[in-house]
Amino acid sequence: MKIRLLVGLIALSVALGTVFSQAQRVQAISCSGSSCPLTSPISFFQISGRIFRRVDHNKIKAVKKVTVSAGPYSTQTDQYGNYSLNVAPGVYDVTPQKKNLHFVPSSQNVDASSGSVSGVNFEAVKKNDHNDKNNKNKGGENDNDDD
Repeated sequence: MKIRLLVGLIALSVALGTVFSQAQRVQAISCSGSSCPLTSPISFFQISGRIFRRVDHNKIKAVKKVTVSAGPYSTQTDQYGNYSLNVAPGVYDVTPQKKNLHFVPSSQNVDASSGSVSGVNFEAVKKNDHNDKNNKNKGGENDNDDD
């Protein structure tokens, strides 16, 4: 007897007692008899990195409580600026966000289709610091490179 099963954003409880309660991309599975993969949990991967702020040329400082999002998943950085997101396999735009800061880069496209990805780092810049650095030169006049 062949079974065609559609696994998606559902909680599935199997008679054997295995419970699937985590989100998974929709996929079709064909199986028959004991070859059905319904006793294995759904795989999740991690996207991780660090958010930091440059204090001077050689020194950086961790930025805590930054919200980092990837699709429907989000978390906050810890006291050391580190974050880790558990995500279903897929490709995500990872985006940090915190009031009065912008980030370089503003987001990163990450492929977590076949495994975990680390080193997805961002530099935080205070909005006023960024404007001051771009608008001052030795003469104290605006130095605008956007012309």
